Amino acid sequence: MTTVTHKPEATLNDVKPLDLAQYETVKTRAGKVLKDRLGDKPRRRDYDTDREPVWSLWDLPAAVIMLAALLLSTSHVMTHMGKQALETYPAAGQLAGDLWDLTTYGQVHQYAALAMAEAAVLLFVMLFKHVALPRKGQDWRDFVGPVTLGATFLTLGVLAALFVFNANLQSGQGWLEAILPPALTLGLGLYLETKLTASLAQREAVTMAYREALAVWQQAQRDITEHADYRATLRKALAEALLAVPHNSRLAIPQDVLALAVARELYKDEIWQRSDRAELAQVARLTRDGAANFTPGASMTAPQPSPNGNGSGLQLAAVPSRNGNGRH
Repeated sequence: MTTVTHKPEATLNDVKPLDLAQYETVKTRAGKVLKDRLGDKPRRRDYDTDREPVWSLWDLPAAVIMLAALLLSTSHVMTHMGKQALETYPAAGQLAGDLWDLTTYGQVHQYAALAMAEAAVLLFVMLFKHVALPRKGQDWRDFVGPVTLGATFLTLGVLAALFVFNANLQSGQGWLEAILPPALTLGLGLYLETKLTASLAQREAVTMAYREALAVWQQAQRDITEHADYRATLRKALAEALLAVPHNSRLAIPQDVLALAVARELYKDEIWQRSDRAELAQVARLTRDGAANFTPGASMTAPQPSPNGNGSGLQLAAVPSRNGNGRH
């Protein structure tokens, strides 16, 4: 007949704590595990693979049609402005003298007008769309500047569009031949502009994600204990180390007791670090005041946490110390 032996269920005082060497080994192991999880230095191309495609095959004919319409509209605008220059040159010559000849005067009107055509409309529309309005709830005066700026861009865009359509209509073409080129240019231009904006926004998101990952990786290389996942990794490593202690392996340690034992290890480390800093400050103060007979550690002891005062419910005095005086 086989006899089944049950391990005794342990309490917190039954769980043997780690000594200093074991605790430091666990800290080193936790840092190494976390660094291995982070892997090599992030590369930007690693974050550029999850992007959804913005551009499609249909955008190519859209761009071709837009360019063809733009060429027609440009020729109509130049024809109209050439006619305007020819009609106004005699009066301009009387006012400006021989500053420009007729050819130069006409070319200035034709090429300068192109900057006020479809390109100006698309520019002012994009500027209007990207005006940043204040958040709701702010003072109404904070809205005056952005609203005025947006209204200015919108007005300039409308005026530029009227100029384009008027120049095409006055070029001598039929009304359909005059209206269709600028309409196609502006319509397809706005469509491609949305694609371009989405592509730039996606690229900026990739850049931000890469920089964030790079900053986390660099911080981990400088000090792994500052990483957001270090404490959780250290707790898991401490739990495994506590269970591996020969004395503890013979016990049935419940999860809540194991969690308290892990918290005890962390608390002992933190409380003695705080005590070290406080003691150094006390030494500096007493030395400055002339207390030459002060012995470090004699007038100061580590504060004993109470069950209700430290949030962990641990009595450090009841826990065996690692070297007789705590961890240093």
